[in-house]
Amino acid sequence: VNLLAALRAADPRAVETFLINPDSELLANLDELGLAADGVIRYALPRRRTPRSFLDSLARRALAVDPTADRVLAGVGVRVAFGHGLSFRLRHVRTASWIPDVQHVHLPEHFSEDERERRSAAFRRCLAVSDRVVVTSATVRDDLARLAPAHAEKCVVLHPASAFPAAVYQAEPREVVTAYRLPEKFFYLPNHFWTHKNHAAVLEAVRILRDRGDRVVVVMTGIAADFRAPLHASEFFRKVAELGLREQLLYLGVVPRRQVALLMRQSIAVLNPSLFEGWGYSVAEAAALGKRVIISDIPIHREQDPPDATYVPPDDPSALASALASAWHRIQPGREPEREQRARADAARKLESYGASFTALMYEVAALGSR
Repeated sequence: VNLLAALRAADPRAVETFLINPDSELLANLDELGLAADGVIRYALPRRRTPRSFLDSLARRALAVDPTADRVLAGVGVRVAFGHGLSFRLRHVRTASWIPDVQHVHLPEHFSEDERERRSAAFRRCLAVSDRVVVTSATVRDDLARLAPAHAEKCVVLHPASAFPAAVYQAEPREVVTAYRLPEKFFYLPNHFWTHKNHAAVLEAVRILRDRGDRVVVVMTGIAADFRAPLHASEFFRKVAELGLREQLLYLGVVPRRQVALLMRQSIAVLNPSLFEGWGYSVAEAAALGKRVIISDIPIHREQDPPDATYVPPDDPSALASALASAWHRIQPGREPEREQRARADAARKLESYGASFTALMYEVAALGSR
């Protein structure tokens, strides 16, 4: 979504963009933001147990080529296909992939041995078959260079830009207080309940402050599930209840993107205590809204360098508690017009730059010519 917004901000005429087999959620998100691609390309694999299906399957296994995608995309004039972790070559279309991070190398305890091996193999294959691989940070680039040194030169760092429509800045953020029956003052933690997102540190920090007589409130949103740790979210909420913190750790579930933005604007600060990130999207979104952040001191967050950030060690709940207490007593909730105005202008510049850089990369890949 942000990429399409960036391409439109840079130069809508520079490239034609087509979505390949988009799902309904993506189309709904684009519609909500008033964005649209130039077209949609849909295709299906050949019917099973047909000669075409047999030949295509053989090409994928033996040559790492996807004949179906190649025929369809080349047939409508696509010059560069961009996708998440592409695993097959195209003979008549150049390709660029996106690899978000190499988390399994940094946090191996969060993955089974089999999953670690599969992820490493998939990333090496992606680097081998793609003409270029877009990564969101120098940290990810360096990780991939160590994982697949023979293809390190294919990696290109493009820092994503986050942006919101004008209506988000114009809306009254306090409407989320009424809509969700929230206190006016709260921190906002918009992370899914995945183990590496480190909600446990926030829970412990809030408990420390409660025991000291400081009752801070943290509002949380996101998916309460982690397929690698099915009991993680339920165990977290069990501890919340056991410690008597239900009125201080408030979970709203999954909320629309517009509501995420308003929760950020109403909060006194956005939290991201994550153990690892390929790119801190919530941190970038908070910065685009002029909101302060309290974040884990990890390489990605340092590379992002958001304004007025407070960094805390991800494994030190006491340090997080001190940061929360300091912010709670000196920052007021709600809109900050001057900060928002500066942030909005900066976000617009970053969005245009991101779009221009991505466009230049696509032209570079297209210029490689036919294979």
